[in-house]
Amino acid sequence: MFQSVPTSRVSEEIAGQIKRAILSGKLKPGDKLPTERELVEQFRSSRVSVREAVRALEHLGLVRIKRGHGGGTYVSGADHHRVAESFWVRMQLSKGTLNHLTEARLLLEPGLCRLAAERATAQDLAKLEAVVRQQEAAVKAGKDTTSYDLKFHRLLIDTARNPILALTTVSVIDLLVNALQEARVGAGLTAHVVNFHRAIYNALCERDGAKAAQLMADHVADIQRRLHPHLIRGRGSAAWISAPLRLDEATWDQ
Repeated sequence: MFQSVPTSRVSEEIAGQIKRAILSGKLKPGDKLPTERELVEQFRSSRVSVREAVRALEHLGLVRIKRGHGGGTYVSGADHHRVAESFWVRMQLSKGTLNHLTEARLLLEPGLCRLAAERATAQDLAKLEAVVRQQEAAVKAGKDTTSYDLKFHRLLIDTARNPILALTTVSVIDLLVNALQEARVGAGLTAHVVNFHRAIYNALCERDGAKAAQLMADHVADIQRRLHPHLIRGRGSAAWISAPLRLDEATWDQ
């Protein structure tokens, strides 16, 4: 699959060939790359160059390295965490605040609701309803509903079927969730959240994009309004952006 490379900038050329194989579809998400020794032989290069190339690809989010049993280097899918990490760094440099994140979410998610109302399949709606039902049951049982909350939004984002908006919106929500977890707020919002989710789901079933979009805008604004007193207690909202970024893949997908 790969060709030997000239001695100058070896690691860059190796990374470039593997990157092109991934972007062209020759290597697909979940595929395992050849072992380090096999790559060394194919590229006729050193182990150091191969390792540097793999690290560069990992930094780009194109591959992930798995340790232990079944370990190796695997092609990644679309990784919103990489985008979120980049956003996080740039937000700190540009003095971004939680209010800026909320403004971005208010521009993004209502538009996604309009697309979702047009594009949702029966299967999409069934998945959304299942999550809403689970969230409602968790509220009645007094259990934590955070995972259902995030899963609802992720399913809604996926239903819109726009990968560019999906990456951007998921990254924005990731940063908001990270900040809110640092602030240790959110308790007591569960009933309000699930009621909005049920109403948004109903609007999608009615194929009423305008109604779904307005409900989402109201939902995001309502959360911001209820959490604002907690966020400013003791320090300004901008300070929460500087908290260490902790992104948990399972939080979205469990």
